[in-house]
Amino acid sequence: MELTKKQVIELSKTLDADDITNYNSDEVNRLYNMERGFRTVAYSVGTYGINSCLCKGNTSDNMFIVTARNTNLFIIM
Repeated sequence: MELTKKQVIELSKTLDADDITNYNSDEVNRLYNMERGFRTVAYSVGTYGINSCLCKGNTSDNMFIVTARNTNLFIIM
């Protein structure tokens, strides 16, 4: 579901999501493989494209958020 960035961040706080914005990309890739991918719950779009994403792991149902337009955002998408 498309929301504003502020709404995505608020939603992640209510769902107790882990912020993986500043994780090393190797750690995020390892997490991606461990979860066998992610399902996108919510995202926000700005002038230059997607700028935050809230995802749910496929195996553990843990929630993860990336709040910056960086490599980790495109790994989890």
